[in-house]
Formats: sequence, structure tokens, C-alpha cells
Amino acid sequence: MSSLHSILEAFTLPPGVFIVLLIGSGSLLIFKKRKIAGIYNLIVAGLMWLLSISPFSNALIGSLESGLKLPNDPQGDVIILLGERVYPYVPDIFGTGTPSGIMLNRIIPAAELHKKTGIPIIVTHGIDLKTGYSKASVVKRYLIHLGIPDNKIILEEKARNTFENAKYSIKLCAENEFATPILVTSAYHMKRSILSFNKHQKKVVAYPAHFLSWKNRDYSWDSFLPKNKNLRNSSMALKEYLGLVFYHFFY
Repeated sequence: MSSLHSILEAFTLPPGVFIVLLIGSGSLLIFKKRKIAGIYNLIVAGLMWLLSISPFSNALIGSLESGLKLPNDPQGDVIILLGERVYPYVPDIFGTGTPSGIMLNRIIPAAELHKKTGIPIIVTHGIDLKTGYSKASVVKRYLIHLGIPDNKIILEEKARNTFENAKYSIKLCAENEFATPILVTSAYHMKRSILSFNKHQKKVVAYPAHFLSWKNRDYSWDSFLPKNKNLRNSSMALKEYLGLVFYHFFY
């Protein structure tokens, strides 16, 4: 019964329901002698299915996370915490505004790293251009509730992307005479982040957080069912690959 439930859930919710519709419409078009359109629909369905299964999604993310590991005793004089999505007007137990799950999984390691080392944290996160809302201030509020003193948190609020995260946080490092930053961001995002700092001629100590893949992962039959979380991870990975190419050639 549980197997049937898994199959029904996979193909009645996105992205599975769209895969079914594409396969159905593609087959119908081929039956009506519109082969090119039908084949196109089937190809799109196949690609969507591929991006939505665990083995393929894990391979995409795993390539970005390969070679990264948490250092046992990172040496540095400042932590640079890269921002991710923040929902500014969502009610939260700590006030208004809450970090996304990915951002929260960066905040907690940064807070623990501070408790271990005692060094300051630079939070680099831009201001919402439409509203002027400070996304970095939401992160700061969480850090304070996790026990980080206010005077140990420095906000950088100009950056609009990872390249500018590096640019403006390096400037703050120079102003505060920090020489060796420890960079905290999601493991899948670390390679593009390091590339950004290297483009600004700055070496960092990598402290990857929130690994999404691991070696020797076991797969079962339901790992090949389309699932939204796998499609989301595949999309994040593809964004990183495109970002690596773009940053390499255009920055």
C-alpha cells in the first residue's frame, strides 16, 4: 500500500503531474501524425523526469560539493557569512522577517564557529531594492538570539550577488584589518564563492555548510520517482554551474 501511495503522490503532484501531461500530449501528437511536436514533448518530459530523480540530482550537487570538507580547526580572524534568501515580512518567533531554510543552515554553523573561535562575523547580504528592507538585519537578529554579541556582528548591505559579496566584504576586511577570513556558505555554493574571492585576489578558508549529497548513497526503486525536492536541488546545481562559467569568463 505504501508503494502505491508513493507512486500516486509522485505523479499527481508537481513535477510528476506535468511529466504525465507531457507524455500524454506527446503520445497523442505522435498518434495524430504531428511527430516533431510529439517528440519534443516527450523529450521535455524525459529531461524533467531526469532532473527530478535522486540519483541524477545527487550527482549534479555532488560534483559541486566534491573535495569539500569541514576543517577541524579553522584558523582565521573573521567569519564571512554569505547571504541567501530572506523573507522580509513573514511573522517569526524572533520578530518580523525570517531566513530561508538554506540561509538558516548557514547561520547556525557560523554561530557555532564564532563560539569556537570568538572572532567577529561579517554578514554580507543586500538590501531589497524595492522596499529598502535590510535582509542582513534579519540574519543579525538570528545570530543575536543564538548568543552572538551585537558588537561581534558587522553588516555589509550593498552586495547584489556572490561576486559583490566578495567585493564588499573584502573592503570591510581591509577597513577592520582582518587578514584571514573564514568563508561560510552552503557547500554547493562554495566553489563559486571561492572563485569570486579569488577574482578579487583574496584567499579564504572554506567552511562549507549544509551538504546536500554524500558518497555511497543508497538508492531504491522510489529514488527514480520524480520529486520536487530533487528538481529544486537540480535547479540550484545548474544555477551554480552557469554561475561558475559566467564568473570565470565575464568577471
